[in-house]
Amino acid sequence: MYLAARHSDSRGERLWHAITAQTLTVIALIILPTASRNPLTAVARMAATAVGHYSFWSIFWSIPPAYFGHQAAAAGIGLINSLGALGGVFASSLLGTIKASHGRLDLGLYIVAAIAATGAISLYLAFPKPGTSGAPLLKVA
Repeated sequence: MYLAARHSDSRGERLWHAITAQTLTVIALIILPTASRNPLTAVARMAATAVGHYSFWSIFWSIPPAYFGHQAAAAGIGLINSLGALGGVFASSLLGTIKASHGRLDLGLYIVAAIAATGAISLYLAFPKPGTSGAPLLKVA
């Protein structure tokens, strides 16, 4: 997480660092169910999931303040945080429901991976492109 954020800061680039970290999360979630019989492999894949997830968030939270004005940044961060909290509530229920109805967790992990992939795609589509009216208000050092 530290190294990803530091590299992102040194390059002044947020989008592709965040997408790369989220892609690691997605891949690790997809291959995690295949490690069910080998505890060492399962732990390594869970660690890869955590590395991608936390690296993504360390980079992601530097994006909204750079693209909104002072008052809009507070509202935008509040909205993002609220939606994320709702996602945490529903994801727990979703995984529990899938485990109870199907007796296995792999389908739930695939759904969480799809949601994470959708987040990366949404970030790419919503990220202001250079030279547009949505260009950064603040230069990131």
